[in-house]
Amino acid sequence: MQPQTIAIIGAGTAGLATAALLAGQGHRITLIERAEALTPVGAGLLLQPSGLAVLQEMGLYHAMLGYGARIDALVGHTRDDRRIMNTAYRSLDTHSHGLGVHRASLCHLLDQHLQTLPHQRRMGCTVSAVDTMADRATVIAEQAGEPCRLSFDAVLIANGSHSHLRPAAWTRYDRLLPLGSHVGHAAHGGVVCGTAAATALPPGWPDGRYPAHRLPPGSARPGAGQFFLESAGGADERMAAAGF
Repeated sequence: MQPQTIAIIGAGTAGLATAALLAGQGHRITLIERAEALTPVGAGLLLQPSGLAVLQEMGLYHAMLGYGARIDALVGHTRDDRRIMNTAYRSLDTHSHGLGVHRASLCHLLDQHLQTLPHQRRMGCTVSAVDTMADRATVIAEQAGEPCRLSFDAVLIANGSHSHLRPAAWTRYDRLLPLGSHVGHAAHGGVVCGTAAATALPPGWPDGRYPAHRLPPGSARPGAGQFFLESAGGADERMAAAGF
């Protein structure tokens, strides 16, 4: 394929990863982000084996391990002890696992990698619309108070699930499940953010800036439900009790 001019709107995890992969293939990438600078925002997330395989392909897998907590099993139940999840990654193969990380850590690593590849960035650029024609796409935006129109071979919209740039018909939300709050448990301890555990944040980004709580190994917060994230080295007993 001939190199294409491609705009990627949004410098989150999807935008940064896609920009790096396409730039590595020789395409001319322009990353467009409405924020003036990338800052550590978001909560925890759980990288699945498929996502970790992509990081492996990008050469970032081992570096990402240093920012996260390995997860070998997921066990979830409601307040009345009804089992809603009972999954062990080792049922896939002996090497598969999840990785609990902070979103900011993943963005930090992807951004560092992208900076080693040729690309352009338009920070502080707010996109209002994308016009498509037969063979071109035009980004209509504003930067520093000045309107601009930018033409590309293709435009990828990666600015979040609530983006107004994609047609409403493309987005579907499943119903909310009445499971109440969740707590997390990592056998090695760590930072629990929502339903994922992370143990490290990029240098210079203080823990106090994140909506996270540190829990000692084996602890769990009382709540309407529990979501256990099991790490290697201390999970065998709990996994056996859960029927793995």
